[in-house]
Amino acid sequence: MAHGAIIKRNTSGNCKMSWEQRKQRGRYYYRTRRRNGKIIREYYGNGPAAEKAAAEDARAGVEREAWRQTKLEVANVESAVSVFVQRCEELLEATMLAAGLHNHKGEWRKRRVKRTDP
Repeated sequence: MAHGAIIKRNTSGNCKMSWEQRKQRGRYYYRTRRRNGKIIREYYGNGPAAEKAAAEDARAGVEREAWRQTKLEVANVESAVSVFVQRCEELLEATMLAAGLHNHKGEWRKRRVKRTDP
């Protein structure tokens, strides 16, 4: 880690280096990306380009977090729907059995009544 680097933690707890403070020379913005399996640090300096890059990265981070939250909500809804469907199938099965039907290879059939010969 660079001396005097400002470290920000995102909501997942991962460290994200962005603005670096250099000894008595000010702060500088770096963007870290992965390209072809290698980590590349892009230097933006401390001017308007750095501010713009920092704002873009912050906006992208907010969008990523919103996407994560959406995926989590969808997973929760899917789980609830799955449980609901399972309970409906159980209720259907209980109703059909109570009505005197049985399940034969996925098809509900009426039970045969044994004939008694007179």
